[in-house]
Amino acid sequence: MKADNKEFYKNLMNMSREKRKKEFEDNYDITDIENKACDLYYKITMRLHKNMEVIYGRDNCNKEKELLEDFLNVRRSMLDKNFTWTENYKKQFLELNNKVMYGFTKAYEEAKAQFCILKERMNRNDPYLKGFNIEIKLIPFILEPDEEENYILTEQDTIYGILLDMLPDTFWTEDAYYEHDDLDKLRPGKHENNEINCNVHFGKGIFDDSFICWAMYDLYTHSKNILSWYDLLKINEIWVEVKVTHQHFVPIPAPCALFELQ
Repeated sequence: MKADNKEFYKNLMNMSREKRKKEFEDNYDITDIENKACDLYYKITMRLHKNMEVIYGRDNCNKEKELLEDFLNVRRSMLDKNFTWTENYKKQFLELNNKVMYGFTKAYEEAKAQFCILKERMNRNDPYLKGFNIEIKLIPFILEPDEEENYILTEQDTIYGILLDMLPDTFWTEDAYYEHDDLDKLRPGKHENNEINCNVHFGKGIFDDSFICWAMYDLYTHSKNILSWYDLLKINEIWVEVKVTHQHFVPIPAPCALFELQ
């Protein structure tokens, strides 16, 4: 079945979501679904020259978006059907959990250091700095080995690039503004708080003796219709970003009235 013509996608988009999901499950294997998802994603993004997060919700691509979601959802369902938690998988999951917590710890440390520097500049009436914003963001990646066994970032039109690109922009982010003097907005508790163990969300009896941070639950809730358990366990790099925006405000006097009321 060829996936490189408009009529093929048009026919699928004209089906109900329930009917086409059954069509995928009955007639497609994992490779078919991945190839078609990649092809569709490429066509959409190339046509609109935007990433999926920007064009989500627009009427002119809503049907394509739903079709892509159905491809990925059926793929996830097929993979998860055969998944069971082994000791090795549990070990991988806990290692990822620890890497995520470590990533947030390093990000918060850097953000706090920058926060203190910037607040001190403002206290000295810095001629430029009138405000600032600090954004923390962690981004998961799935790196795959090349022919020389070097792990590299996959291209955006491969299945893993698409899966991760479908996660929302607000996933694993935190902001701090200059108005907050006490750094409360930069406490790592939201993602690592030892008083909030999220292990119960990953199956009874599986992680009873383990601490699972909130960020892993955040990953699970944002990706449960996109990433299979196999995909989630393939995450092998966490990109940590701390972005600082320096702000300056230039007041503009109210314009004079052009005409006086008579």
